[in-house]
Amino acid sequence: SEIDHGLNTTRLLINYLNIGLYYMPKLYICTHTVIVATLFQKYLKYTGGILNFMSYNNFIIIFLLIYFASALASATTEITVNPVDYPRGAVLLIVDGLGSSYIYPEYTPYALDGNIVEKANNSQIMEIASTGARVNLINTAKSPKTDQGHSVIFTGYSKADLEIVSLENATIFDILHNKGFICLGLMEKGDFFEIKNKQDLILFEKSNSIKNPVFNIFAKTHKTQLNSILAIMDNWKNKTNTYFKGTKGVERYILYNQYILEIAKDIVRDLSSSDKPFLLTINVGAADSAGHYTSSTEYAQVIEGLNILDLYNICVNNNIALIITADHGMTFPSLGARGGHASSKYSSAIESKRIPFIIIAPNVKSQVIKETYYQADLAPTLLRVLNIPNNLQYSDGNIIPVIKYVNMQVIADSDTSIELWRGNEKVLSAYNDSEFIFLGLESDNYTLRFYNSSGMHKYNINLNSDRVFDFTAKQKSGKEYTSASKYIRAQSQRTVLAVILILIVIITGLVIIIKLIKE
Repeated sequence: SEIDHGLNTTRLLINYLNIGLYYMPKLYICTHTVIVATLFQKYLKYTGGILNFMSYNNFIIIFLLIYFASALASATTEITVNPVDYPRGAVLLIVDGLGSSYIYPEYTPYALDGNIVEKANNSQIMEIASTGARVNLINTAKSPKTDQGHSVIFTGYSKADLEIVSLENATIFDILHNKGFICLGLMEKGDFFEIKNKQDLILFEKSNSIKNPVFNIFAKTHKTQLNSILAIMDNWKNKTNTYFKGTKGVERYILYNQYILEIAKDIVRDLSSSDKPFLLTINVGAADSAGHYTSSTEYAQVIEGLNILDLYNICVNNNIALIITADHGMTFPSLGARGGHASSKYSSAIESKRIPFIIIAPNVKSQVIKETYYQADLAPTLLRVLNIPNNLQYSDGNIIPVIKYVNMQVIADSDTSIELWRGNEKVLSAYNDSEFIFLGLESDNYTLRFYNSSGMHKYNINLNSDRVFDFTAKQKSGKEYTSASKYIRAQSQRTVLAVILILIVIITGLVIIIKLIKE
């Protein structure tokens, strides 16, 4: 009966504490806690001395913990507007030397002598692009080379080189490894040591020769879950000569690309049966070689022979993001001549700098983005699509607004109410809190109505990426941040702290109960 009486007393005091959390200003935290502790001590004398081993100071400490834990846990209202389906992995396909001038319908490629160069008639790529987001990227390197292009793609840093790639937390591979991803590679070009060293397992073309290709396998560490992938790579490596036997000319160039794509399909099928997140980086190198060693005609024919439809279908059917891009483009001096991209003769031509960016994922909006973005924007955008914080150490790229759904955070000094309108339709409303996080909002134009003691304030906003709106006193006009990621991450850190404090309170309570039972 004494224990029951003590538990009833505890319930009474917890109810009192909860009322205080809602109605007492935070300025009186200490006073509130002391009052609660005093009342608790007052009730102790009716429990037959069972709880008298607790000191007055201990009560204050415990209730401070309860107060702060509850305050942290309830300081933010979080509302999921639409559930967001994030991809469980990604395939990054780099078509070496593929200029978007040769495949995007809105562009016309020119040779250096001013003549129009033939385009590649690959309708498959555009059909695939119509199911996702299509963007035009610009390679901003002074000299658009293979090593620089890959370095920028992987780091999100516009001035990256292989030395930057080798640094800790510099690449998407580092960030994804930290989140438990497997990083795999299939690369005919761009397989520099600094890049290979970031992969768990990679098949690469050692000879850089289409005539006599030699493929090797590099494994940084042995992981049991990669045994099946290693077996796939080894099987294809052993039948290289048979696969290419009897082919030459454009046919062999096309087959050179297809060889890697066939391996990719087998690997993605295998990974689809596992719940392990992954990034598979692919480089197909035939277009670049055709541009350097044949002519604009053969270059276009090799692009036309690029068949990625099967890989696309496997990715879509298994909730895997597919990204198609290039390290650089290609420029030809005239019709029928060999091309280039890195030397001073070619490097300033737009055909060398303009590259495709196509991304298909369950959380990506089908659209053509007309604004120009840059190669450094690819890495942070990829991480955003995978719902991974952009912790790239050196990135200066921006997130391209390709996501169907975005997140919004609203911060105020005190409890307030907000409404979000789209035209004449009220999308949502939330009340009586100082901080709100809305997850899964459709990317669109809205009107944000903010209610505080001075009345109602209206803001027209464009939500094409994550946003934070700060209406605290230090930002009297309402400051908008273009990226919400670090603020939402900060809120997540507060949530973790709240959980830790709540656990401390629970453990303390268990210790008290055990002592009660023993006595």
